[in-house]
Amino acid sequence: MLTTLMSILVLNSVMLSTGVAPISESLWGKMVDFMQINCTTYWQLARPQDLASSMPLSACVDIRMSISTTQWTVFMYSHPDGINVKFGLEGNKDRLSIRLLGRRWTSKSKLQLGVWYSVCITWSEFELTPHLYVNGHSVDVHYTSSELMTLGDERLTANGILTLGASHFVLDGEVNAVSGTNFLGSVTLFRMWREKLSAIQVKQHCVEGDVVRWNTTDWITRGCAPVRDDQIFFEVDLTVSLKGSAMNVEKEINTWSALATETSHTSRFQVQATTSSSIEQTIDQIQGALEEPYTHGSITLDAEREGINVSHIIPGQCPRQQQQTRWGLFVWNETSAMHSAFYPCEGDPSKMVERRCMLACTNIARWAEADLHQCPYIVVIIPDLDDIDVTLENAEDVLEMIECLLSNHTDLNDEELVTVVNKLDAVVTISPVTPALGKVIVEILSDILQTDSNFQPVTNDILRIMEYIGDRLSGFAGENVSLVAPGLAISAVNVDPDQFHNLTFGVSPSNDTQGPEVYINQDPFGCMVAFISLPPSLQDSFPSGLGIQPRVQFQFFGTPALFEDGRRDQPLNTFVVSASVTNATGAIQNLKEPVVVTLLHLQDKKPEDEVLCVFWNFNMKNENGGMGSWDPTGCNVSQTAKDYTTCLCNHLTHFGVLLDLSRTPLDEHNERILTIISFAGCGISSVFLGVTVLTYTAFEKLRRDYPSKILLNLALALEGLNLVFLLNSWLSSFGLPVLCQAVAVTMHYFLLASFTWMALEAVNMYFALVKVFNVYVPSYILKFCALGWGIPLVICGLVLVVKRDAYGTDAYGSSLDPSDDMFCWVQDHVTFYVSVVGYILLVLLSNSAVFLVVLVQLRNMRFNRPAGTGARSSSGEILRDLRGVASLTFLLGLTWAVALFAWEPIRVPLLYTFAILNSLQGFFLFVFYCLMKENVRKQWRIHLCFGRFRLQDYSEWSQTAPPVPTKPKPSQTVKYPSVESVRSNKSSTTESTSASSDSSQREVSIKRPNLGLLCLNGLSLPHAQPVHKNTPLPQEQGYDVAPWLAKMAPTSSDKMN
Repeated sequence: MLTTLMSILVLNSVMLSTGVAPISESLWGKMVDFMQINCTTYWQLARPQDLASSMPLSACVDIRMSISTTQWTVFMYSHPDGINVKFGLEGNKDRLSIRLLGRRWTSKSKLQLGVWYSVCITWSEFELTPHLYVNGHSVDVHYTSSELMTLGDERLTANGILTLGASHFVLDGEVNAVSGTNFLGSVTLFRMWREKLSAIQVKQHCVEGDVVRWNTTDWITRGCAPVRDDQIFFEVDLTVSLKGSAMNVEKEINTWSALATETSHTSRFQVQATTSSSIEQTIDQIQGALEEPYTHGSITLDAEREGINVSHIIPGQCPRQQQQTRWGLFVWNETSAMHSAFYPCEGDPSKMVERRCMLACTNIARWAEADLHQCPYIVVIIPDLDDIDVTLENAEDVLEMIECLLSNHTDLNDEELVTVVNKLDAVVTISPVTPALGKVIVEILSDILQTDSNFQPVTNDILRIMEYIGDRLSGFAGENVSLVAPGLAISAVNVDPDQFHNLTFGVSPSNDTQGPEVYINQDPFGCMVAFISLPPSLQDSFPSGLGIQPRVQFQFFGTPALFEDGRRDQPLNTFVVSASVTNATGAIQNLKEPVVVTLLHLQDKKPEDEVLCVFWNFNMKNENGGMGSWDPTGCNVSQTAKDYTTCLCNHLTHFGVLLDLSRTPLDEHNERILTIISFAGCGISSVFLGVTVLTYTAFEKLRRDYPSKILLNLALALEGLNLVFLLNSWLSSFGLPVLCQAVAVTMHYFLLASFTWMALEAVNMYFALVKVFNVYVPSYILKFCALGWGIPLVICGLVLVVKRDAYGTDAYGSSLDPSDDMFCWVQDHVTFYVSVVGYILLVLLSNSAVFLVVLVQLRNMRFNRPAGTGARSSSGEILRDLRGVASLTFLLGLTWAVALFAWEPIRVPLLYTFAILNSLQGFFLFVFYCLMKENVRKQWRIHLCFGRFRLQDYSEWSQTAPPVPTKPKPSQTVKYPSVESVRSNKSSTTESTSASSDSSQREVSIKRPNLGLLCLNGLSLPHAQPVHKNTPLPQEQGYDVAPWLAKMAPTSSDKMN
């Protein structure tokens, strides 16, 4: 408030006393601005002057051109009829021209836009060429042309017409401006003298004319009013006494409510004096005005002369500046303080932009911000930045444009990312990196990293930009400086090689949005997310030489997505921290003492997880085909826990910790759902596998054939696997290492046994289908049992002997907290991949081969079936075949192969499929081999049902043991019964009803076995010898056989014979 009152007081006082002429008549300190709105006309001399006697003569004027045109006129003096130009100052684009008595002279010097020039013309009748002075310096002019002049026109004409700002002509007695000759700029201090001024007089700028003066009475302004041209500045230090009651002060001026009855205050302010007096006279005027008491209401301001200090200041000019903006390129020429520069919009030249040159509190001229919003955008989208070349002058403007463009983007495509990063790289390369500039770049990078973009193409470029900032950062006080932004931090530390012993860098999250908190050589407070400690031996890598300051820089990256290298099974589980030495003597590697890096896990490490300490290798090709990938070379895990990992590395670079997900579960949500599915499925399978085992064990007739016995063993192995799986978590919760190892061994054994019996199912099927009547294996089932239960036992025994600690959990040895979610299983990677993955893969490959052979054989048999055997409908046949294929798939364990294809992007759906199908494998075996088998249902009805649902023991079952046949004669043509005749003998079909029969019951030749018989159990293993009457037929061994084989059984009469 005090400053405001003092400014009003000073300005009012100075304007009231001019020293030479009344301020109301003088135009000193004012100018005519032809760029003003509605000010496109000209000024005219108010009363004609007798210039005929003004020989010699001189004319001076100050001009500032805002827009350059092809023809413009500063002033013109002509004959009263306006025809012949007698005297004038004109220009073409940026060159000055003098017109005098029909002749024209042109200057070679050029004028800059927006710059004030003091131009003087002197001439006498004894000289052929006028003299031109610009800013007090003589400028050469050369003769260019002449006009046809009538007799007597070689002299100046009396009572002529003088216009300022445009050429003119006279029409019907009216003076009119010549179109296209307007001077687009400002004019001030136009004066004329009846003498030729010397060079020294020209330099004495502040001299009024004697023919034409710069005064309001001499000019007709034509609606274009003069404006202030305050070019004289003063700084005032003022001490005033304030008198008045405190109550009145509070009432009059709220900001002075606490003042006492009488007190003094000191103020400093600037004054722009609008006076034609000299500097000394103006200072006296200001001091005299301030000495006068000032009363406002009950408050009185009073100042003594010794309390007033007025000094003349020269603020200079605002420098020429190129401003690159989204609205285009603007070139602001040198402009005096408190004046404006103008420049047309690049997108719409009809619109002009004004930029004010202000007087700063430091008494120096400074550019104010220009209002560019009236111009249309030139840089609309990020790719438009490609048309802008980054220079030292526009580097900051480019950064401002990038910030503005990024504010409207939530993601960037590859082209936009490359464009922005290239511009940032150019700025860092060209411009000196001050803390202010570096912070802007770091904030821009932070904004980029917060978008949903693919950073892989520009990862190395972003890391190098951060490196450049740390290396070139200058102009900061102290030994270190830190630049932070959300998710980013960089610290540069200037070190003394003689005093270097250890250097640490720590990062903690901040509670605000400004960025993380950085700690140099101090322990972080609160939660630490990254910490790095450099060893004393690092000083061996410091640059040597006089005047070279060693610098260590640290960087922190809180965006793991920046370091994607295509590894889906080994994601980055920490933030990234780096350290480097500027101007190091060489690559920093193989340090005598390791660099210690401690990083906080983004996700808690589970007991079965493995971590890797890695660094970012710029030159390593990644999985996506680009450059830059994680490399474990030179880094080792020192210590790891659930929430952090400490690494030891023998070199400097960007460090991180990878989480090996090749054997880890999914995210928490999917893992929970899969766990529920697995336990529910295994529980259901355990119940129905138990029913299957009890059924085949209790009913002796069901296990007479080999396939049923193999199925019984497979069901026992799967039942053991499911039960151990269900009890695993509960048993591991006891925290007993021996118990956990026993559980892991048992589960491993039953898993291998299950797959072994699946493989034996495939072997038995292969023998039955491909090697029919060609293979005999004595003690067949006994040998199968030895293989099925013995091979898994051998494998588990070898693991226990070679590496007993391969079984267990990761928690053992460090923590046995029962609350931990532990699972007893094979923990050693080599053991797991060899004894589990390798074994299962081998079984699946062999079973898949048998499965394909079965499908090919069945297809061939279908096409080889004689005509007239297709009584069954096509749809029924297809449905029956599909049931057979499905049952065979579960029997051979082919559903386990789904895990081999569980990779992104379909990993999650396939894992759900895997969990459902394999946890319910026991249930599906029950459905296909108990529920849908006719003879099993008959046994249930015989032994478990009552009343009308009970089936007699002899009902249709007596047909299952036909008499032993005799060997047929070679020449005998064998006739076969229809399928219907043996429907009660099937022991391995999935059908709920008997096979389709021929309605005529005629005998036909059959070459295609029953599909259900093959797919569910495979053909029974025949003996190697040919069929004869001393060798029991397959149906006597409990096998279901095809109709053609049943026909070979001898009748009772044959046996009697």
